[in-house]
Amino acid sequence: MSAAISASATEVMEDDSFSIDAQISGATNYTWDMGDGSLFSNQQSVTYSYTTPGIYEITLSASNDDCSAEARQQILVNEKADTVSTSISEAETGGISMFAHDNVLYISQTASKKDMEVSVIIYNTLGQTVVEKKSTLHYSTILEMPLKAPAGIYHATVQSEEGHHKTGKVILTGTSH
Repeated sequence: MSAAISASATEVMEDDSFSIDAQISGATNYTWDMGDGSLFSNQQSVTYSYTTPGIYEITLSASNDDCSAEARQQILVNEKADTVSTSISEAETGGISMFAHDNVLYISQTASKKDMEVSVIIYNTLGQTVVEKKSTLHYSTILEMPLKAPAGIYHATVQSEEGHHKTGKVILTGTSH
């Protein structure tokens, strides 16, 4: 007898659904333990979502009258952050706003009527710094920051010396020209 798990994703955002499939042979009974207290019995496939960020270990237990097998799969669940994408959408925290369009990150501030020094850091999904830049945000003007990076999902953090902080997801469609 054997048991294995096939997952549609091993990293998801909270509340986002994913599916898992049992790859079993010789079993007559099997149970999914989703690692958060949820159990499913004798279902070949399960579509599921976690409501809380964390690392969850899914366990598939398979058995028949003579023997048993077990398989495990870890799922990383990330917290949903404000999303900033290449379709113009704006989210605001502490007077700092940002949005991305055509592989340019636009940042503005309205909290302070004076210039604001900020650090902008762009991370890839592995947490590696792709871009790090210090700049001055002028009141009611927009800082344009072209992003020369491959298409993908990135995380942007803007931190001011005054303590204002904005974090969001940036979706790039390809290298900026």
